Amino acid sequence: MDKALAGRTVVVTRPRAPGAPLAAALAALGARVVVAPLIRTLPPRSWRGLDDALRGLADFDAVAFASVNSVEFFFARAKALRLRPARPRVAAVVGAATAKALAAHGWKAAVVPEDARAEGLVRSLNLPRGARVLLPRAEHGLEFLPERLAASGAVVTRATAYRTVPDAAGRRAPPRAGARAAPAPGPGGGGGAGAAGGGGGGRRRGGLRLGLRGRLGGGRVRGLRLPPRVPGLRRRGDRSDDGRGPARLRRASRRGRQKAGRRIAGRRGRRRPEGKDVKARLATLKKALSRAGAVLRRNFGKVTYRQKRRADLVTAADLESQRAILAEIRRAHPEDDYRAEEDAVKLTGAEYLWVIDPLDGTTNYAHSYPASCASIGVLRRGRPALGGIYDPSRGALFLAEKGRGAPLDGRRLRVTRVGRVADSLLITGFAYDRAERADYYLARFKTFLTRSHDVRRSGSAALDLAWIAAGRADGFWEYALNPWDVCAGWLLVTEAGGKVTDFSGRPWRDPETLGAQTLATNGRVHAEMLALLRKTR
Repeated sequence: MDKALAGRTVVVTRPRAPGAPLAAALAALGARVVVAPLIRTLPPRSWRGLDDALRGLADFDAVAFASVNSVEFFFARAKALRLRPARPRVAAVVGAATAKALAAHGWKAAVVPEDARAEGLVRSLNLPRGARVLLPRAEHGLEFLPERLAASGAVVTRATAYRTVPDAAGRRAPPRAGARAAPAPGPGGGGGAGAAGGGGGGRRRGGLRLGLRGRLGGGRVRGLRLPPRVPGLRRRGDRSDDGRGPARLRRASRRGRQKAGRRIAGRRGRRRPEGKDVKARLATLKKALSRAGAVLRRNFGKVTYRQKRRADLVTAADLESQRAILAEIRRAHPEDDYRAEEDAVKLTGAEYLWVIDPLDGTTNYAHSYPASCASIGVLRRGRPALGGIYDPSRGALFLAEKGRGAPLDGRRLRVTRVGRVADSLLITGFAYDRAERADYYLARFKTFLTRSHDVRRSGSAALDLAWIAAGRADGFWEYALNPWDVCAGWLLVTEAGGKVTDFSGRPWRDPETLGAQTLATNGRVHAEMLALLRKTR
C-alpha cells in the first residue's frame, strides 16, 4: 500500500494553501497530482458584522467554527482591530484541521468529526435554550448548521468572516482525459480530491465520482482520510434509472411538488398575521422600557462614570439598563436581532431588529442633570415598526406604532403648526468631535439662533425627537448621531405628523447610517431649515 495510487492521476480541487497537505499526502502514495483549485478565499465585502461580533464577544455563550478559513479570518481580523479575543465559555469546531488551527491561536475546543451531522455539533456545545452562539463563516455558508442550532433553542449570530470566488487557476489547469475530481465532503475545509485511471467502479456523490474508495476499500491510507461510505448510492455504469434517478424517487419528487403547489395555492390571498407579531413586540417594548426606567430611577444621583472618549461617558446604570432590556427581548423574542449602544450586537438577518440606547443623555445623568432617557426602536425588514422612549425624570412614556400614531399617556401626539423659522423654537446638539469642529457647528447654531425665537440644547437627542413629536418644539438638527440615538424618535416624529430627513432632504433608508445627518421638524419649517443649513458656510 506504500504506492497504492501509483499510475493514478488525482485532481486536488481545494484552495491552494489548505490543499497543499492533501496534495503532498497523495504524492507520497505515488499519485500524479494535478492542482486545480476551484475556489479561492477573499475577505468579506464588509467587515461590519464580524467587527461587531469581535467587539461584543463577551456577550456570547459559545462560538463554533466550521472551517479552517473561518478560524484564520476571525483571528486575522481581531489582530487588525488590535483586539485579543477571549475564549467564550464554550467553543466547538468541525474537524481536526479546524481544531489544530484554533489551537495555534491558544483556544481549545470540543472537536466534532467532519462526517458528523449538525446534531453532533449541537450536542458538543450542550447549551441551554436561549444561549447565544457566534458562528463565523463564509459569506454564503450552508444553512443546515445555524438552522439546527436555532432549532435546539440557541440564538445564533452569523458573522461573515470570508467569501469564496471561482479560481481561474483551476480552469487553466484541467486534468488529463479520464481524470475524475471528487470533493472530500465535510465542512472542515471545502474542496477535495479525486482519482482517475483504469478499471473499478467508484461511487457517486453529488454527481462526482469517488474513485479512491473503489481502489483502496475505504478508511485511512497512511494519513489520507477518505469520505465515509454513503448508503444507498448507485454503482457507476448502472443506467437502469435512465440517467434521471430511480423512478420511485422521481414519483416521490413529483408528488412533493404537487402537494407544495396545493399548499401555496391555498395560501394565496391569506394575509400573514404580522399584526400579532407587532402587538407582541409592543408589549415587550413596554416591559423593557419599564425595567430600564426602574434601573435609571434607582441609580439617579448615585453613579460614577468612566470616559470612553472625550465628552463620551458610560456609567454603571448604562450597563445595568442594557442588561435589563436585553433580558426582556431575549426571553420574549429569542429569534430577533438587536443592536445596543454598549457593544451588544446580534445581527443574523432576522425580520426584526431592536435598536437600543439604554441611557441617552449619559453626561446629564452622570452629573444628576434630569434630562436623559431609555430609547428603543424596532425595525422590521429595515423599516421602523415600533418606537419607545421613557423619560424617568418625568415618568413619561412616549410610544409609536407604524400606521397607528404616537400616544403619550393616552393622548395622541401632534407636531406643531408653526410655518416659519422666525416663529419657531428649535433644538440642537453637538457631536463628540465638537472640540475639533467647534467653528463649523457654531456657524449653524448662529444661523438659527439669529433667525428663530430661540435654540435649546438638552443633551439627549432621543428626548429632543420626542419633544418635536409632542409639539414642544418645531425643529431639531444635529450631526453625527448613531442609529440607537434616533431610531425610536424617528418613528415618533413621523407618526405625529412630522418629517425626518438628512441635510439634503432625502428620507432615511439605510439602518446603518441612521442619524449621520438628522433634521426633524413639524414638516412646515423643513424646507426653510434645509435651505439655511445648505447656505451656511
